[in-house]
Amino acid sequence: MHRKRVPTPFSKEAGLRVSKVRRERGLSREDLANLSGISTQTLKRLEKGEHVMLYCYEEIACALDVPASYFFGCTLNPEEADQFSRADIFRFLEEHRLENDGK
Repeated sequence: MHRKRVPTPFSKEAGLRVSKVRRERGLSREDLANLSGISTQTLKRLEKGEHVMLYCYEEIACALDVPASYFFGCTLNPEEADQFSRADIFRFLEEHRLENDGK
């Protein structure tokens, strides 16, 4: 049986951060979807905190010219986020997933 994924506080915060940067840049969802190659529907789901593939955050980060680590709460400021490596981000995500799953 496939378990339905529901938004977590973590995914909601990541979505809010994407939305915040998008709006600060004066971009509509459609604009960002075109720049990132991510569908408008996927972007909408992401901003609502629903589950999307990790690569979507990387594509959006590239389109917005911010480090993907900013979206994952590694820092409060996008300019400081580039100090985190991809390994740091995956470690952070795995630790958070385990906390939310109760393992």
